[in-house]
Amino acid sequence: MTTSDVPPEGPGEPGWAAPERPDPPTASAPAPGGPSPSAAWAAPGAAGWAPPGSSPSTPGWGSPAGAVPKPTVNGLAVAALVLGLCCWCFFVPGILAVIFGFLALDRIATSEGRQKGRGMAIAGIVLGWVSIAVLGGLAIAWLAYGLSNA
Repeated sequence: MTTSDVPPEGPGEPGWAAPERPDPPTASAPAPGGPSPSAAWAAPGAAGWAPPGSSPSTPGWGSPAGAVPKPTVNGLAVAALVLGLCCWCFFVPGILAVIFGFLALDRIATSEGRQKGRGMAIAGIVLGWVSIAVLGGLAIAWLAYGLSNA
């Protein structure tokens, strides 16, 4: 076998030509159990068309049919936790941590598994109530001290 008998392998070699696409079937009725001819021979850009060698799970071609989206973290749960952690500075972040925590729990419960963050929301609620109690106790002690020294 000589080099002239070997067909060129790729587009960079002289004499290479892209394989021709066969004509679509002319039957108007779809084959039993198979896709319709129009779906099988869709043009580029048409729905259902994908380049050769790709699959529905290839990045950039959408998600496979029936795939469950990855759950996301609820933003209100994160806000409740952050406000619960920084609530020792003022009285307002503790109240907001409790409010955001309960809103996050409600949204997580109604999301049917699409959102997560229940633990963060509960932690924000607990830290918010603790800070409200501590700061409320400090306010009462400060008031009592001020009244006794007046």
